[in-house]
Amino acid sequence: MSDIVELDRLAMAWTAELIAKAKPEDWPAPTPCGPWTLMELIEHLVAQNKGFAAAASGGAQDKADWVPRRLEEDPHAAFVASATEVTAAFGSIDEQVYLAEFGRAFPAKIAMGFHFVDYLAHGWDVARSLGLPDEPDPALTEAGMAIAERVPNEPPSRGPGAAFAYRVEVADTASPHQRLIGLLGRSPEWTR
Repeated sequence: MSDIVELDRLAMAWTAELIAKAKPEDWPAPTPCGPWTLMELIEHLVAQNKGFAAAASGGAQDKADWVPRRLEEDPHAAFVASATEVTAAFGSIDEQVYLAEFGRAFPAKIAMGFHFVDYLAHGWDVARSLGLPDEPDPALTEAGMAIAERVPNEPPSRGPGAAFAYRVEVADTASPHQRLIGLLGRSPEWTR
């Protein structure tokens, strides 16, 4: 499982580098992730990291444990701290992880895969919101494609209230990461 832990760590590191470039005036900016502003997206990411970290340790059994909370201090520092916490938890994970958002347990490697591809989408969200280059290391995209292609394009995996939106068709000329973004329910055409 160490491979998925390292891939996940690298995806979060990419996202952290992007968040570090945000200025206070960027926090209310729109993102490709529904109605969320950049600040709301980061609050979601911190909550997800804390929820996954607790779940990996046998906690976070209720959806309320995953609810984002307002970040009063430095959003980048809060994100980095939560990323460190979830990476440590994933390093000592049990065989099964109960994910309250899905209402059931998953094999640890699958749960970590969800977290990893979520970061490939949310890192892209941050980059697009800030107008920054939005392609991570190609090895991350390749690993993410292998996971995203297996997520069924139907409820309960996709749609309103689900973890993933329905797939979006992308042009044949799209880059590999743009194709991944389409698989994860984002339009590569989104701009701020």
